Order: sequence, then structure tokens, then C-alpha cells
Amino acid sequence: MRDAAERLCKEILLKARSDEPKLSLGSFNKMTLEGLIPEVSKYLKDQSEPGKLAYVKNLLNPGNHDDEVPSLADLSTVYGNLVKFEKDYCH
Repeated sequence: MRDAAERLCKEILLKARSDEPKLSLGSFNKMTLEGLIPEVSKYLKDQSEPGKLAYVKNLLNPGNHDDEVPSLADLSTVYGNLVKFEKDYCH
């Protein structure tokens, strides 16, 4: 799901910066969710949305591999937020 969030952020950036002709998804290959969130936040409409992305980053941090598996409710919330971002910003 973290990979999906990173891909979604890259697609939002690509669409928001469509006036840059040489920009592609590959332009963001080296960026992780941590670096993508501040960039994407510039283009989000709702003030709560950067926090929702930060929640994804914190919940699904690969450095937390010793932590408990996120609950189904948390994962469901993340999924719902990602679906809403995709609907609001990628269509």
C-alpha cells in the first residue's frame, strides 16, 4: 500500500505540473513518500490532506518492521483515503 501511495503522489505531481514537457513518472523515481508529501501538499485542496498522507507514511513506514501489523481499520482508512485522492486528483 505504501508503494501505491508513492505512485499516487507521483501521478498527482505529474498531473499538477503538466505544463513541464519533459516531466514523467520516472522523474520522481528517487523520491520516497517522505519527500513526495511536501511536494504534493502544494497542490492539495483540503488542509487535512497532507496529514492523511503523513498518516500513510507513519503507519506503513518500512523502518517499523518490528512494530505490530497495522489494524484492519487503519489499513481500511488508508485505502479509503488513497481511493479518494485518486478520484479527486487523477481524473
